[in-house]
Amino acid sequence: FITTIQEKMDARFGEPCAFTGSGARTIDKQWEIILGTGTKENGNDKPNGGAAKPDGPRASLHLRGIAVDISKKKLPKVVVTWLRDYLQSVEDGSHIDVTEEWSNEVFHIVVFPDDAIRPIINN
Repeated sequence: FITTIQEKMDARFGEPCAFTGSGARTIDKQWEIILGTGTKENGNDKPNGGAAKPDGPRASLHLRGIAVDISKKKLPKVVVTWLRDYLQSVEDGSHIDVTEEWSNEVFHIVVFPDDAIRPIINN
């Protein structure tokens, strides 16, 4: 899915549009994000109270390898606008759920392997 986004961005803007993101995570990495015990270089030096815990009924989907965050921080506004529109268009009627996080400046994207699990996670 990410490869498709990158190819469409490259075609639309005529050059590679580098974006950063995070996908599958370990439990230790998730706690680092929550507690802010990482480094400034990896962007995890401040606590993220909005990050899901690594366990329980609302555990982070990054731990299952079905979620990815695309950072908006270094993208030009025109690219962010295009990305927002593109993600909304593919979200409708698909196996994809997109949340635009404003405080973390990311698009949080979940690619569901089966529509059957989507209603369970959204409740």
